[in-house]
Amino acid sequence: MTDADIVKIFVTEGDQVVDGQPLAEIDTAKAVAEVECIGSGTVLRVACKVDETLLVGALLFVIGEPMEKEEAFTLE
Repeated sequence: MTDADIVKIFVTEGDQVVDGQPLAEIDTAKAVAEVECIGSGTVLRVACKVDETLLVGALLFVIGEPMEKEEAFTLE
């Protein structure tokens, strides 16, 4: 699997999310699957759009605390 299409997005910026909560649904060459939240917090940014094709590992969401600056997050 090298890429996936965003089928649905279940959250918007400002939403509170919890560990295990579905954030989006993606479609790969082999299956449709949900992307679940890892941890809890506030959706600071939705970095994907429905019908967008993204490479595996692309940033989909930024989850943090309401007053936290997005710049504090880095991809590893």
